[in-house]
Amino acid sequence: MKNRPSTIPDTEQVIGSIPKNRNGDVLRVTLQRFRGSLYISFRVFFTGDDGIERAGRGGMNLRAAILPQLLAVLNLAKTAIDANLAPAGEPIEETGDAA
Repeated sequence: MKNRPSTIPDTEQVIGSIPKNRNGDVLRVTLQRFRGSLYISFRVFFTGDDGIERAGRGGMNLRAAILPQLLAVLNLAKTAIDANLAPAGEPIEETGDAA
């Protein structure tokens, strides 16, 4: 069996959490340093039947260097939502639940 490199971050700092749905799931945003590089991590957390909070399967890590581009795209999404228009001009319906 080969020794695999560790996938555990060297350091991790929780930046904040955003409620995802009525079930109590949250989207947690963290900064992680891994092998000398800085990443922004987005992961959904849920509370199990035993009351213990766990990380869900879904999530992503992005290089922190792309934060300006990410913010620009999110701002475009906010502008489209504020105008109540999808990027292609289709109306967006508010459901009250975050995706």
